[in-house]
This record gives sequence, structure tokens and C-alpha cells, in this order.
Amino acid sequence: PIGMEGKKLEGSLHVVTAQSAQCLFLNKVIRRTGLELIDSQLIFNPLAAASAVLRPEEIDLGVALIDIGSDLSDVAVFFDKAVQYSAVHPMGGQQITDEISIKTHLSQEAAEKLKLQMGQVRYDARKDKDSFIRLPTAPGYSDDGGRILSKQALSAIIDVKVLFRIPGIKRMADKSNDLLVGLDIGSSKVVCMIASPVSSSTFKIEGLGECKSEGIEQGGVVDINQAVDCVRAAVEEAEKTANTTVKTVAAGISGPHIRTDNCIQQTIVGSGEIEQKDIDDLLNTAMSVTLPPSMRYLDVIPQEYSVDYARRI
Repeated sequence: PIGMEGKKLEGSLHVVTAQSAQCLFLNKVIRRTGLELIDSQLIFNPLAAASAVLRPEEIDLGVALIDIGSDLSDVAVFFDKAVQYSAVHPMGGQQITDEISIKTHLSQEAAEKLKLQMGQVRYDARKDKDSFIRLPTAPGYSDDGGRILSKQALSAIIDVKVLFRIPGIKRMADKSNDLLVGLDIGSSKVVCMIASPVSSSTFKIEGLGECKSEGIEQGGVVDINQAVDCVRAAVEEAEKTANTTVKTVAAGISGPHIRTDNCIQQTIVGSGEIEQKDIDDLLNTAMSVTLPPSMRYLDVIPQEYSVDYARRI
């Protein structure tokens, strides 16, 4: 709406808040590895993922992004060029493995292997070719070699679990060398990726490093020293494969402590013509609403604006 004439500017905003302590812990982990956050900001994981994988036309027409991790699933729903809903759900790949283990009487290791080899959420008899696997003998079963599981039956186990638990559903450059450096601190592994821009929308992966997570549970830091070692190992591996050194990273944050909401805020336009300062005032007004002492603002994202009686700008 910059340049439009009006007296009242109104904005529909998507507000993301997070637990202050967890933000502080993640900042400490990153600084102790010798790195700094770009713009000193953490990024809500599903919004970071969306900026990397979704095309503008998908965001305009409407799309849901679901990132299933080990313990948690991040969800972001876009429509009309803006995020309309985002959340963190307490369901991940481990819960699916648990369900397969219970239903098939397999060990965790065997259930995980079965999930990776044959698992899919939906089975379509018209398109998918069914296959069978002979399951190992489980305690309490006779060793007759007769335990057979079909791909369709496995799909039914996964489908029920996923549907039950998930309801309804660039400016990250390292300015020192023009590389994009992303850090994903998950519950099962920490991943660092270094990429160079090829065009405005495509990138070339220069380096990749990962380390099994220690000191991190459900997206939160429970042991800073262990988490620092994991992050350092992932970053050093990525630096080695990319043959470079990074100083700043873009890091995501997720976890059950994240809260999101939609709100409407208004501000009075001083000069009659809307300027960037008026939009900044609107966003600052939204972030001036008092939160509980344990929470802090992570991001405020405009969905649409209204100027006087002109809406959907």
C-alpha cells in the first residue's frame, strides 16, 4: 500500500511467538560454535522450509507444507500470497515407527527398516502394485514362516496414524562470501547445508554436513554442551566438503513451545500518503502487545492490508 492515500492503515497479520528460554539456549549453542545468526534472528522452521521449496504461484493458489521430523511435524498453510496458518504438531516419524512395531510385533529397528523400505501413507489399488514381505518370527508366534505383511496393510497402519495425529491440515546469505548457509537443529540429527546462488530461485549445494543429535529433544535444547558438539561437527563437515569457512548462518527453530495466531492491527497515517514508516509502525504495534514473561515475539508476517475502506491490498 505504499504511496496510497488514506487516514487509517489496517493489517491482517500472522504472529509467531516462542519460549524465550529456548531461543536463548539455541543462540548460545550457535555462538559457542563460533557462528553468528544472520540479523540475530531465529526463523520458524516451516516458514524457512517454505521459502526454500515453494514457488510463488503455489503460495498464491494455496498450498500446505508439512515437514515430518523425528518427534515433531511442522505445518504451514499458504493462500492468497501469504501464510494463513502455521503450527507444530507433536507427531513425527518415530511415532509411525512405534505404531508399526506394535501392530506387527517387530522390534524398533525392524519396524524402522520396514517403514523405509515399503511404507507409504496412502495405497491406491488402481495405481499401486501390491507386494508382500515375510516378517521375522516374533515372541509368542510359532516359527512356521507364515507371517506375511502386504504393502497395502502397512499403508493402512501408517495412514491411520498420520490422519489421527495431524488435524486438517534471501535473506539468508553469508555476506562474507555470498553463500547461503542453513542450519537445521532437529531431534534426530543436526544438518548444515552450504549453497551458492545460481539464479534468483535456484541454488547449487556446495557442502553438506550432519551429526546425530545429542542434547536436543522435541526441538529444544536440554544439554547445551552436547548440542554445541553436534552443531560444530555438522558445520565442520559442511565446511570441509565445500572447502570454505562460514561465519554466519540462518537457523530454524521449532517445538511445542511455539505459538502462532492471526490478528488485525490498525495505525493512523500521519501524512495522508502511506510510507514504509507507517507499515513499520503497524508491525511494531502488533509486537507491542504484552506477552507472558516466558514468551517472546519471533516474527510478525503481513497477510493483507486495508486502507480506509479499500481492502485486500
